Amino acid sequence: GRTGSTTNYMLSPAGPGIECLTLAAGASQDSNDVAGTVEDKEMTMGARYTMGNITAGYQVSEIQSGTTGAAGYNGTFYGVAVNVNENLSVSYNIADLEVDNPSSTNVTEETTGISAAYSMGSASIRLSHNEADNVSGVTGAKDDNTEISLALSF
Repeated sequence: GRTGSTTNYMLSPAGPGIECLTLAAGASQDSNDVAGTVEDKEMTMGARYTMGNITAGYQVSEIQSGTTGAAGYNGTFYGVAVNVNENLSVSYNIADLEVDNPSSTNVTEETTGISAAYSMGSASIRLSHNEADNVSGVTGAKDDNTEISLALSF
């Protein structure tokens, strides 16, 4: 049978003077005890900073498959969220995911999204719109999604 192991690490420091800043880093590695196989590796690092009613975040990630001929992924993600008041919040996010295609040119999937939410008592209405280019690493493939929802709590 197939044997192996997985190792994961996560670090998120905290302390006086950096209450508004959250840093995080993580890594994962899958080791196979099968001759001729390569290890799967994942890594991510990110930072989030909050000042008053504004929060901004940034993250980079990398996923490399140990399978011969499999695509790897390099991602950069960032966004900002604003609590306009106690009832209204808006956010804008961008994600760039480069597909390392071993048999052709690398392609970057580019996604942007904007969201807004308004809450009043037990009711919340939410609006979200996302657009993507080069979906799943396919040049020219486009997708968009708009969602409106109403949530009621009883």
